[in-house]
Amino acid sequence: MQRYYLLCTLFSCILSVSEVKGQAQEYIINGGFETLSSCPVEPGEIILATGWQGNEGTPDFLHTCSEQHRDSMDILGNFVGYRKAYEGKGYAGLYLLRYSSDQKENYNYASHELIYSKLSQPLTVGTVYHVRFYLSLADSSFIKSDSIYVSFSTKTVFNKYYQLIEPDFYKGIKIPNQHQWELFELDITATEPFIYCYIGLPRKALTRKKYHSIIENGLQRGKFLRKQILLAYYFIDNVSLTEQK
Repeated sequence: MQRYYLLCTLFSCILSVSEVKGQAQEYIINGGFETLSSCPVEPGEIILATGWQGNEGTPDFLHTCSEQHRDSMDILGNFVGYRKAYEGKGYAGLYLLRYSSDQKENYNYASHELIYSKLSQPLTVGTVYHVRFYLSLADSSFIKSDSIYVSFSTKTVFNKYYQLIEPDFYKGIKIPNQHQWELFELDITATEPFIYCYIGLPRKALTRKKYHSIIENGLQRGKFLRKQILLAYYFIDNVSLTEQK
């Protein structure tokens, strides 16, 4: 009988080790935006989500813990709309395009938000990696972007205005105009030992002609509501980066 239990225990240990080995390593820290240093109480506090930062704007961190605060960043009622998290209690929010009647054209065209994370370890050159995340357009958006980009670099690459100008690598994903969570996926091959991952819209990924076309359509839709600011604002949740098997 003792031998039987010994064999069962040994078999269980082997199964446990096999399961651990079978799990894909996750390179994104806190991809579900669940771990936080403190509760967000106003826009622009993406840095409160452990492992995440943002550029210029800055991007937002929304979490259910915020419902008790006056300037709510609660996911169920915030300054851009209502959306339950795809999973858990938090997610990030950012605008890919922006227009304000009070700002100069050059500023509006160049202004994009993005979120970024330092990876748990550098990527291996020549290895294929799988990126996936869930995205939803905010209900209050009168304009939309037709794509979002996943970018990588070996060091942070921002200009003096904190805009991501020339990442080492970037790849776009086409996104539809949907006010609900949708899964987006792509594969990338590491050409350098990348250590930073960005999600957003690099400045060079959008031509002025395309930008003007989007804004004109948005102004036509929003003029009856006297919209002074137009945003292509998106919620993002469950970001993952794993080695492709």
